[in-house]
Amino acid sequence: MTPIVTLALEPFARETLERYEKAGYTPHSLLRSAVAYYLSEDAEDRPAWRVPHFLEGQPAKGRRSRFDVDYGTWRALVDAAAAQEVSLESLARHALLFYVADLERGRVAKALERTLADEE
Repeated sequence: MTPIVTLALEPFARETLERYEKAGYTPHSLLRSAVAYYLSEDAEDRPAWRVPHFLEGQPAKGRRSRFDVDYGTWRALVDAAAAQEVSLESLARHALLFYVADLERGRVAKALERTLADEE
């Protein structure tokens, strides 16, 4: 059975997700990429990396969206959420917004360029 992550997304996050879907991303691929990117970043260099604890325990707002995820992504979310002592949903939502913000700023492209240069 495929794991499912359900996230409450406020209008800004939902509109951003819909924009990326129109550009050809599936919700599954967007969340998988977001989690992989988020976990590859160095927490020491990124103050915004950690899930803000003040958001924990607050009721989730926004319309709920379902994401089918592969087992590897699910396991990574479970482990990272446990390490930060936050809910899986909070970590997944944060990773998604963290990734989209970096896509918008061009930071993901720069990280990919560095990775490719390191492989040469």
